[in-house]
Amino acid sequence: MTALSQERPESGTKTGTLIVLIGGFEDDRGDARAELCKSPEEYKGERETFRRTVLPIKNGKVEWVLKDLPWGKYAVKAYHDKNANSILDKNAMGLPKEPYGFSNNARGFFGLPDYETVAFKFDQAVMTVPITVK
Repeated sequence: MTALSQERPESGTKTGTLIVLIGGFEDDRGDARAELCKSPEEYKGERETFRRTVLPIKNGKVEWVLKDLPWGKYAVKAYHDKNANSILDKNAMGLPKEPYGFSNNARGFFGLPDYETVAFKFDQAVMTVPITVK
Protein backbone atom coordinates (compact mmCIF):
# COMPACT_ATOMS: atom_id res chain seq x y z
CA MET A 1 0.00 0.00 0.00
CA THR A 2 1.49 3.32 -1.04
CA ALA A 3 0.10 6.67 0.02
CA LEU A 4 1.50 10.15 0.16
CA SER A 5 0.82 12.58 2.94
CA GLN A 6 -1.67 15.14 1.90
CA GLU A 7 -2.08 18.73 2.90
CA ARG A 8 -5.47 20.17 3.64
CA PRO A 9 -5.52 23.35 1.54
CA GLU A 10 -7.83 25.23 3.89
CA SER A 11 -5.58 24.74 6.92
CA GLY A 12 -2.18 23.63 5.64
CA THR A 13 -2.40 20.66 8.02
CA LYS A 14 -0.64 17.50 6.88
CA THR A 15 -2.69 14.32 6.97
CA GLY A 16 -2.02 10.64 6.50
CA THR A 17 -3.39 7.17 7.09
CA LEU A 18 -3.14 5.52 10.49
CA ILE A 19 -3.60 1.75 10.59
CA VAL A 20 -4.33 0.29 14.03
CA LEU A 21 -3.75 -3.48 14.09
CA ILE A 22 -5.29 -5.08 17.16
CA GLY A 23 -4.56 -8.72 17.89
CA GLY A 24 -4.50 -11.23 20.70
CA PHE A 25 -8.25 -11.89 20.75
CA GLU A 26 -8.95 -15.36 22.18
CA ASP A 27 -11.90 -15.84 19.84
CA ASP A 28 -14.08 -13.96 17.37
CA ARG A 29 -17.16 -13.64 19.61
CA GLY A 30 -18.41 -10.16 20.45
CA ASP A 31 -16.78 -7.01 19.10
CA ALA A 32 -13.53 -5.10 19.21
CA ARG A 33 -13.97 -1.55 20.48
CA ALA A 34 -11.29 1.10 20.11
CA GLU A 35 -10.86 4.81 20.73
CA LEU A 36 -8.38 7.29 19.28
CA CYS A 37 -7.64 10.05 21.78
CA LYS A 38 -5.78 13.30 21.13
CA SER A 39 -5.57 14.62 24.69
CA PRO A 40 -5.14 13.33 28.24
CA GLU A 41 -8.70 14.46 29.00
CA GLU A 42 -10.14 12.33 26.19
CA TYR A 43 -7.96 9.41 27.21
CA LYS A 44 -9.21 9.56 30.83
CA GLY A 45 -12.85 9.86 29.72
CA GLU A 46 -13.22 13.47 30.86
CA ARG A 47 -14.04 14.66 27.34
CA GLU A 48 -15.62 13.10 24.22
CA THR A 49 -13.18 10.87 22.33
CA PHE A 50 -11.79 12.17 19.03
CA ARG A 51 -12.63 8.94 17.12
CA ARG A 52 -14.10 5.59 18.14
CA THR A 53 -15.08 2.39 16.38
CA VAL A 54 -16.70 -1.00 16.81
CA LEU A 55 -15.25 -3.72 14.59
CA PRO A 56 -15.99 -7.41 14.01
CA ILE A 57 -13.15 -9.72 15.01
CA LYS A 58 -11.87 -12.06 12.31
CA ASN A 59 -9.29 -14.75 13.03
CA GLY A 60 -8.36 -13.13 16.34
CA LYS A 61 -7.57 -9.67 14.98
CA VAL A 62 -8.97 -6.42 13.58
CA GLU A 63 -7.67 -3.61 11.43
CA TRP A 64 -8.87 -0.03 11.95
CA VAL A 65 -7.89 2.31 9.10
CA LEU A 66 -8.15 6.06 9.71
CA LYS A 67 -7.65 8.03 6.50
CA ASP A 68 -6.97 11.78 6.19
CA LEU A 69 -5.98 11.92 9.86
CA PRO A 70 -4.20 15.16 10.82
CA TRP A 71 -0.64 14.65 12.02
CA GLY A 72 -0.31 14.98 15.78
CA LYS A 73 -0.03 13.21 19.09
CA TYR A 74 -2.52 10.41 19.73
CA ALA A 75 -3.24 7.46 22.03
CA VAL A 76 -5.32 4.36 21.30
CA LYS A 77 -7.16 2.18 23.78
CA ALA A 78 -9.02 -0.98 22.82
CA TYR A 79 -10.84 -3.92 24.36
CA HIS A 80 -12.61 -7.15 23.48
CA ASP A 81 -16.30 -6.64 24.21
CA LYS A 82 -16.93 -10.38 24.47
CA ASN A 83 -20.63 -10.08 25.29
CA ALA A 84 -21.25 -7.09 22.97
CA ASN A 85 -22.80 -4.98 25.75
CA SER A 86 -20.83 -1.83 24.79
CA ILE A 87 -18.97 -1.58 28.11
CA LEU A 88 -15.69 -2.92 29.48
CA ASP A 89 -16.95 -5.35 32.11
CA LYS A 90 -15.17 -5.18 35.48
CA ASN A 91 -15.10 -7.37 38.57
CA ALA A 92 -16.07 -6.34 42.11
CA MET A 93 -12.63 -4.78 42.61
CA GLY A 94 -13.01 -2.66 39.47
CA LEU A 95 -10.50 -4.65 37.42
CA PRO A 96 -11.35 -5.45 33.78
CA LYS A 97 -12.84 -8.88 33.11
CA GLU A 98 -12.41 -8.50 29.34
CA PRO A 99 -9.08 -8.33 27.48
CA TYR A 100 -7.82 -4.81 26.74
CA GLY A 101 -4.77 -3.05 25.34
CA PHE A 102 -3.19 0.31 24.52
CA SER A 103 -0.92 1.84 21.92
CA ASN A 104 2.77 1.18 22.60
CA ASN A 105 1.41 -2.01 24.24
CA ALA A 106 1.56 -0.10 27.52
CA ARG A 107 0.12 -1.73 30.63
CA GLY A 108 -1.17 0.01 33.74
CA PHE A 109 -1.00 -1.09 37.33
CA PHE A 110 -4.37 -0.66 39.06
CA GLY A 111 -5.72 1.64 36.35
CA LEU A 112 -4.96 3.22 33.02
CA PRO A 113 -1.33 3.59 32.01
CA ASP A 114 -0.21 7.21 31.92
CA TYR A 115 -1.22 9.12 28.76
CA GLU A 116 2.41 9.94 27.93
CA THR A 117 3.26 6.22 28.02
CA VAL A 118 0.44 5.36 25.62
CA ALA A 119 0.74 8.41 23.32
CA PHE A 120 2.63 8.34 20.02
CA LYS A 121 3.54 10.90 17.38
CA PHE A 122 1.72 10.46 14.07
CA ASP A 123 3.76 12.25 11.42
CA GLN A 124 3.96 9.94 8.42
CA ALA A 125 2.00 9.35 5.23
CA VAL A 126 1.15 5.85 6.47
CA MET A 127 1.79 4.56 9.98
CA THR A 128 0.88 1.26 11.64
CA VAL A 129 0.26 0.96 15.37
CA PRO A 130 0.09 -2.62 16.72
CA ILE A 131 -1.85 -3.41 19.90
CA THR A 132 -2.19 -6.74 21.68
CA VAL A 133 -5.17 -7.18 23.98
CA LYS A 134 -4.58 -9.25 27.12
